[in-house]
Amino acid sequence: MDLLEEYIILKDDITYNVYYAGRYPEEDATSLQEQRAKIMEQLSRVEGALPTGWRTQRLGLARERIVRAFAAYEAGNSGRQLLTDALDYVDKSK
Repeated sequence: MDLLEEYIILKDDITYNVYYAGRYPEEDATSLQEQRAKIMEQLSRVEGALPTGWRTQRLGLARERIVRAFAAYEAGNSGRQLLTDALDYVDKSK
């Protein structure tokens, strides 16, 4: 899979959680923990394909926002804005 496809998957996973985190459709049979792990794995895949530099720094900022967002959801709060911010950082890392 090429880097562009990896980015698309990462963005799709984050976007899915912007809309559904904390209230996933039953038929998706997923949880916050599974989604967080899936996103972090995909983010690591993208980071690993890039040389160290401004792009990986932006992805690091996205990672911070994702961690904070899922912590907020687990505490019963909304992490939607944090996930939206993470998505912006992912876009800016291309």
